[in-house]
Amino acid sequence: MIPYFADVAAETWSLDPSQLGVLVERLRTEGKTVAAVMPVAPFGAPIDVAAWEAFETTTGVPVVIDAAASFDSLTMAGGLPPVPVSHIPIVVSLHATKVFGIGEGGFVITSDAALADRIRRFGNFGFFGSREACLPGWNSKLGEMYAAVGLAQFDQWADTRQEWVDLTIQFRELAAPLAPHAHVPDVMVGDWVSTYGLLQLNDHESNLPRIMNYMTEHGVETRCWWGGGCHQHPAYNKFGREDLVQTERLGKTVLGLPFWRKLPRHEMARSFSVLADALAADT
Repeated sequence: MIPYFADVAAETWSLDPSQLGVLVERLRTEGKTVAAVMPVAPFGAPIDVAAWEAFETTTGVPVVIDAAASFDSLTMAGGLPPVPVSHIPIVVSLHATKVFGIGEGGFVITSDAALADRIRRFGNFGFFGSREACLPGWNSKLGEMYAAVGLAQFDQWADTRQEWVDLTIQFRELAAPLAPHAHVPDVMVGDWVSTYGLLQLNDHESNLPRIMNYMTEHGVETRCWWGGGCHQHPAYNKFGREDLVQTERLGKTVLGLPFWRKLPRHEMARSFSVLADALAADT
C-alpha cells in the first residue's frame, strides 16, 4: 500500500471519521483507491469506535485502529465506560513505555473470530492446531519472559495505575501556573491514565527549539514530540498528503516533559520552574 496523509482534528488530535469520509469520496472521484484507514488514538486517549464502524459501513473502507497507548482507556478502570468490542481490529502495545508495560509485545482486540484466527496463525509460522502452515507467517509469539512479567503486572495493576493517577494530578497542578503561556492539552484531560507528560504552548509562534535548548542547558531533557510531522521525514516526504495545518501546528507547540513513575515531586517541580524561566525568556 502507498501511504497518504490526512490532517487530524484540532480537538482530538486524531483523524475525524466524518471529514475522512468526504476525503475518501474526493479521492475516488480522482481515480484513486482507498484501501484502508489507520486512525491513531493519541497518547492513549479514548477513541470513538462506533464512529469508525459507521465510517466503514458508509465508505466500505476497512479500518485498523492504532491504540498503542490505550490499555487504560480500553478498560473499565477509573470508572470509564467499557469500549464495546468491535470487529474493527484495535492494536494495543505492551512496550516498556506504555502504562501496562511488560517490556515488549502487544495484542489485538477484535470480535471478528476469523480475523483473530488469522492473526494467531500468522504469528505462529502459519500454524494453528496442526504442524501444517496454512498461510505465510512468521514467529511473533510473545516471549516467555514478557508473558511472565505481564502476569505479574496484572497482580499489581491497581497500584501501578494509582501511581500514574497521582503523577498526572501532580503534573496538572504544576502546569496550572504556566497559563496563559502553556497548558495541559484538552486531549490529555480525562479519567484515563497515560505515560506522557505533555504541554501545549499557547503562542503558536513560540520558538520551541529555543525553549528546549534552554531547558537542556539547565539539565532538563524534553521532547518535541513529532518534529515537523511524519510527512516531513525523508522516508515519507514523497507520498501524497492533504494540507496538514493542524499536524504542523501541533509539531511546533507540543512539548514533552519528564514523566515517569517514582519521579519525585521536587524533580518534576524543577522541570516546570526551568520551563517557566524559558517561557519568560521567550516573551
